[in-house]
Amino acid sequence: MSVPDSFNPLGYAALSDSLSRALMRSPLLSMGRAAEEPFHGYGVYALFYDGDFPAYRRLADWNRTHPGSWPIYIGVAAPKTLKGLAYDPEDVDSDRVERKLYERVRHHARSIGRASNLDLSDFSCRLLVLSSVWAPVAESAMIAAYEPLWNAYVPGFGNHAQGSGRSAGLQTVWDTLHPGRRMVGRPNPKTVSEIEAEVRQALEETWQRRFRE
Repeated sequence: MSVPDSFNPLGYAALSDSLSRALMRSPLLSMGRAAEEPFHGYGVYALFYDGDFPAYRRLADWNRTHPGSWPIYIGVAAPKTLKGLAYDPEDVDSDRVERKLYERVRHHARSIGRASNLDLSDFSCRLLVLSSVWAPVAESAMIAAYEPLWNAYVPGFGNHAQGSGRSAGLQTVWDTLHPGRRMVGRPNPKTVSEIEAEVRQALEETWQRRFRE
């Protein structure tokens, strides 16, 4: 007889899978609606795109036929790590939290709205309110599972203040590809054509690994 599998329901793999499934089962909302209806809580979220930006065609086509199934971005809304006297264990499960998840979605909606070649109506999202303990675990699990484009290959979307405090730095890849937000940094050495070519290749490889039936 073969040795039975060992399963730990509280192990990292099991928890990650459970959190990922919970997020992907949550309602699919338009970004515009999600950004207009305030709510309280920390949590994790996934953004989806189904528009006509040429470099995103592989991902957009998939989301048009399988709505809300291939995230373009995964994010988390959680408090800063507190230590010593600043840390209160009772705050972990408290319902007295700020609107952090809502504020992150609203921030992203504004960033997308300022981009000259994106339309907010082409974006949707899934939201999951979680204790601040579990939110980062869910984010890591989702990024590992889906390799979201704006997390893995087009960095810069989640930045709060573009170029703030680093005026000698480079413009982010995201802002180079989607101009419109205020930038202070020097131009990125990668051209838009180069970034678009890398994006198409990355999406094709992700589709082959994760979605090809």
